[in-house]
Amino acid sequence: MKRIIFFLAALPLSAPAIAQVTANLPVTCTPSGICTRATAVTNPDGTNIGASSGTGTSASQVQGNAASGATDTGNPVKVGGVYNSTLSPLTDGQRGNLMQGSRGSLNVTLMQADSVNPLANVGDNSDAQSTGSTARLLTVSRNYVWNGTTWDRAPGSTAGANVVSKGGLSLATGQVSVTTSSTLVAAARTGRNKITMSVGAANTCAFGNTGVTTTTGFPLAPTVGASLTLDTAAAIYAVCSATTTISFIEQY
Repeated sequence: MKRIIFFLAALPLSAPAIAQVTANLPVTCTPSGICTRATAVTNPDGTNIGASSGTGTSASQVQGNAASGATDTGNPVKVGGVYNSTLSPLTDGQRGNLMQGSRGSLNVTLMQADSVNPLANVGDNSDAQSTGSTARLLTVSRNYVWNGTTWDRAPGSTAGANVVSKGGLSLATGQVSVTTSSTLVAAARTGRNKITMSVGAANTCAFGNTGVTTTTGFPLAPTVGASLTLDTAAAIYAVCSATTTISFIEQY
């Protein structure tokens, strides 16, 4: 008499409903009398996890229940990655593993929006970083400032100051004899922070651009020591009701 042994796949009663086994499939027996029944594992929604619900060629191939580009369906599946000390390049159309770092972090490449181009990396050891159309990821350990054309590293003082004040730390003084015609008091100076001008006589003086008059300029009271402070790098002219010495001090 032959013994017939059946092997049926089953899940524990306490197992979550992640799949179900269908047992009403054909029984096959070997010449030695050992028989098995094929089993089909399905998703909770009834779709077959095997190749019958996909496009694979092996009946034991595990596949998802929604194709790439199709409307998503079902529950998510936990996935894992692989760590390689040397990353292996892939060619177009190849499938690859999710690559991880040695502590489990996922390796990613930041891409420009809706583009095949990755973000360009900008270091923090050079000046004159352009504003080109290429998207850039600025990775710096120090601040950058805008010079009007490009981005430069923020300067500091070798004396220990962390920030250089606007216009610099230098001073210049002078005296100019201003007549009844427009007279240059201070030439334009790039980087000037401020300039203070003081009238040396009780005459009416006015300040402004080249060609300034006592009517069009900014007037000071006819008082000795009357002063005007401006935050400008532009050239400054003055005109007075009588020849007057105007003193100035500028920071740049």
